[in-house]
Amino acid sequence: MLLCNPAQWLAGNTTLCLITGQVRLRLTGVHTGWSGALRFGFTSLDPSDLEAADIPKYACPDLVTRPGYWAKALPERLALKDNVLSFWADRHGRVFYSINDGEPILFHCGLSIGCPLWAIIDIYGITQEVTLLGKNHVMLLIVASL
Repeated sequence: MLLCNPAQWLAGNTTLCLITGQVRLRLTGVHTGWSGALRFGFTSLDPSDLEAADIPKYACPDLVTRPGYWAKALPERLALKDNVLSFWADRHGRVFYSINDGEPILFHCGLSIGCPLWAIIDIYGITQEVTLLGKNHVMLLIVASL
């Protein structure tokens, strides 16, 4: 699992980054022959407080069974090469996502929103590579470790 925080990187295939708005990423590597797709969501726990040994291999189901973590899988039919996934939490603790700036889809409810949130991005299944997008376009390229 890859853990992204402003201060450090830990090896693996899941990323957590402090967020202040929408998280946007392009699915730049999608391959057949696997089952499942990208997992994404949020955590209220500061990743800089974690040790590499504390991070499980998969966000779902391993990480989300712990308090303070909320993530689910992107439906495989939406995990197409070059699709842009956007996801965000609103002030009511609901998580929405959209594909290619389409209509928002309610994804999850019950986030703790009275504290900072970090995004969870778990490169999984047919999703092999994503590029995080920001105001200045590309911020970070993440490739699955096989």
